[in-house]
Amino acid sequence: MIGIDYFSAIMMLACVLFFFRAGKVEGNPAVGTIWASLSLLVFLLTPGGFLMKALGQVGLFFAIAFARALWEEYKSKGGRTDSSDDDQDRE
Repeated sequence: MIGIDYFSAIMMLACVLFFFRAGKVEGNPAVGTIWASLSLLVFLLTPGGFLMKALGQVGLFFAIAFARALWEEYKSKGGRTDSSDDDQDRE
């Protein structure tokens, strides 16, 4: 039988719900489902005890924030890279 204590189960549920709610705030329920799935995956694949699993969740939070920042910057440039802007200026 898999030995998971109640505290870890409550922490896992809290993290999954947090990421699901945060994803729903983005305006698309699919984003919440993806983020919650990533949270569950990180929780299950992180070795160690409570501290390591908590650090895994914090790492996921910052990874999502970094990816969103990159995506917003990409969208603000109209989906083009800086080199394509330079090529248009030269013509």
